[in-house]
Amino acid sequence: MAENLSGVRRTTSLTVRAAGVDVPMMTAVTKAEVPWASVMARHLLADPASHEYRRTLRCLLLAEEPPWQWRMWRDTQPRVDVQGATLVLTDEVHTAVDALGFAEPSDGPQDVRFGPWVLSAGAGGTLHLRLPTEATPPGVPWKQVTITYPSRWLRSPSPTPASVTATGATWSDERGGIVFDLAPGPHAKGAAAMNLWPRRVVLEVSWELWDVVMLLIPLLLFLRLPHAEHRPRAGLLLVTAAAFTVLAPLRVVLYQLTGPAVTSGTAEFVYWAAEAALVPVVVPALLWAGGLARPVVSGASAALVFPVTGVTAWALDRSPPDERFPEGLPVLPVWPFLAVAAVVLTALVVAAFLNGCRLAWTSQARGRVPSWIWAVSAAVGVVTAAYACYGSHRDRQGAGLLADVGDLEPAAGLTYDLLWLPPVLLTWVGGGLLWIWPVAVLGAVLRRRAEDAPAGGVPLLHPPAAPGRVAVNRAIVAWLVLATMLSWSQYYGWLWLPVSLVAGAAALWPALRLSQRWVLALRRLDGAGTPLLYGQVAPVHLPLLRDRARRFLVTQRTGRQRDAAMLTPDGDLKTWTKDTEEAQTELARLRAWPPRKDPVENGPVENGPTGNDPTKNGPAGAGPTGDGDGPTGNGPAGNGPAGNGPAGNGPAREGPAREGPAGDGPAGKSGLALPEDVSPLDVALLAGPDPSPAALAARTGALTAALGVLPGAYLLWHTYVAEGHWGRLDWLAGFYEPAFALWELLYWYVPGYLLGLLWRELPGRTGPVRALPVAGAVAVSALAQTLLAWILDLAPLGDLLLRTVLLTAVLTTAGLVLDLRTMRAVLPPWSRVWRFLVGVYRLESLPSQATFLLAQAAAVVAVIQFVRGEGGELPSSGSGGPPVPAVKP
Repeated sequence: MAENLSGVRRTTSLTVRAAGVDVPMMTAVTKAEVPWASVMARHLLADPASHEYRRTLRCLLLAEEPPWQWRMWRDTQPRVDVQGATLVLTDEVHTAVDALGFAEPSDGPQDVRFGPWVLSAGAGGTLHLRLPTEATPPGVPWKQVTITYPSRWLRSPSPTPASVTATGATWSDERGGIVFDLAPGPHAKGAAAMNLWPRRVVLEVSWELWDVVMLLIPLLLFLRLPHAEHRPRAGLLLVTAAAFTVLAPLRVVLYQLTGPAVTSGTAEFVYWAAEAALVPVVVPALLWAGGLARPVVSGASAALVFPVTGVTAWALDRSPPDERFPEGLPVLPVWPFLAVAAVVLTALVVAAFLNGCRLAWTSQARGRVPSWIWAVSAAVGVVTAAYACYGSHRDRQGAGLLADVGDLEPAAGLTYDLLWLPPVLLTWVGGGLLWIWPVAVLGAVLRRRAEDAPAGGVPLLHPPAAPGRVAVNRAIVAWLVLATMLSWSQYYGWLWLPVSLVAGAAALWPALRLSQRWVLALRRLDGAGTPLLYGQVAPVHLPLLRDRARRFLVTQRTGRQRDAAMLTPDGDLKTWTKDTEEAQTELARLRAWPPRKDPVENGPVENGPTGNDPTKNGPAGAGPTGDGDGPTGNGPAGNGPAGNGPAGNGPAREGPAREGPAGDGPAGKSGLALPEDVSPLDVALLAGPDPSPAALAARTGALTAALGVLPGAYLLWHTYVAEGHWGRLDWLAGFYEPAFALWELLYWYVPGYLLGLLWRELPGRTGPVRALPVAGAVAVSALAQTLLAWILDLAPLGDLLLRTVLLTAVLTTAGLVLDLRTMRAVLPPWSRVWRFLVGVYRLESLPSQATFLLAQAAAVVAVIQFVRGEGGELPSSGSGGPPVPAVKP
């Protein structure tokens, strides 16, 4: 090939970036300019699958990476452009400092090849890089070699660069042998040191450790429940999820400790056999936990397909012992059989997972598996196996670009990949899907506790419930909120740390504990006994409670109208005083608690507090002098507080002859009344639109999931675009992508479900305010991650902040919608809900306030412009500007 290199011109540049990334990144761009008349030019224009094309790439790019790193470190394959009479071959390679951990410990010094460069760990935490001499064919020097690095990182360059600055160096017409060290900062140095064996064991285990901790927490919480609340099926699901997750770090530790022995040939087969041996053990366990007892035999059979096929392939392998298993075996019709077995295995795993979720949520017996579970599982199995075959073929084509003569047989390579599919799939299921089982189990526990509360209503999160019960409930709520944040630990270059979990728990737990004074349901009624207001929103009180709220709104609105009329020239002070006293009496009656049904049901709307005409029939609807006992019953007002009212005994004005909704006097016979600063409308909003917390939780969860469809779809699409089009996804994307969609759905559903379930126990009087504790915990978690990333100069977390803002918007919108539905249930059908809701949210003066704020902002801007000289000076008459009128004193 050397005789074909005449006229070839090559350059390479290396850029090291340490700011805005989790670990230092290195990008090498190599260009080779080949004359059009050269033989190599014809080879570059040949079929990429041809042997000539691949040999030409190896010769020009001097890239010696292993095949899998070839594709891993390139976003695109090398590009060939035509520029006049020259073909320009461009190859861009990306790698990171943590790539040092990819090399096997038994290989001695850990060298990483990326493009023509070699990276290794130097002394004292430095990074050693070199451009080898052997990588340069005779007669083809590097026309230019350029390196760019963070300020003052360069150490001991050899030979001396033609030019050097604090952030870059350049060599010209070098034949290789360029060597230099980079002295990184503390963060980059820690990342480089932590990724070397054996400290990499700690790094790998820390990745899985927090998954184990997160799935052991619900198991411990479940064990703290009273024995009567234990469900055998729920306990089995929790134990299985925790056990599957523990397998991953154990496997990592065993692999790292035996890493020096697992290199190639027979040792690799032993490693694969140890991985595959878990399949026939864990698959039946997963099916049993998921309630698929009948298909256990078929599941075990499908799982056994893989080790049996592997042993058969090994027996038929006639390649030398140092060949990689089973890439050297003859072409056998094995892979179609493996693909079918992969479909069956994946479908059974997905069915067991979905059925386990159903059993955890409903606490039913095993029963018959719904048909939709089998349909979804079969679809996922087919898509998983199909894309795995496609991805395997695609990856091996990309990895084979640098392969020499004797490329891999496609069937053998596909067989090899499909044999690895079950261990990889089951490992990912443990940390990628089974965490949803504890979410369903603990969510069902909270729902049952809310449904099984006594008639008086025992709060879940606050006393007077038993302290131990309250603590467990708070821990369950905190875990459910944190578990759906999609990121349990974050990578900081040297270790995986649970920053999001710690920050979220530190924000949510005190919020639930310290917000007790602002929880409306924990206020006590005025009077003897002073029960909690929580017990006054039972379903049996809901119709009467809404009636009270309706009458309160009408009385309040009528009073405001009378106040406005009093300010007009026609206002009558005497009439206004009398009407005000009657309205105050009615409000005192409405404060009497608990609400009771009237003896004669003429309906609160027909004979409501304003009658058929608020200016004639008095504020109580029965006519202040009508027959019967008057609007306050036998209370201290006797036969009506107004004596012979202005309307007299009008027809059909006798009123319902009720005794007053709460008995004698403004506080009723029970002697109880709402606190002065709590209105019947506040209590109606506290109850919400549904009679029970479970029904309200189901409504709110569905609402937030529906509201989260658009932002969730956008975020998934954004991730999809970042990873490339569908043809460039991971080879197991047929399984991962449906799981990611399920994660996204739970991210929006679970916080909404908790908002509805805890609606009556959250602080605040309106829906958007009640949503703040849950949204605030997620926001604090995101801010903690962002702050630490900013301090360490890591990659920005714009997507995380966007997701947090969207979740806050969805939760507060859900709270607003629940208030709207409650107001709709309180008001008559013809009423305009928004008009009343503006009063409830105290936004009547919002337009004037907004106008005032805009005026203030405009004034501030004008002052700033004046100070900066952008309009502070008036043009003189001789400046060519408009004439300035004289101002006489």
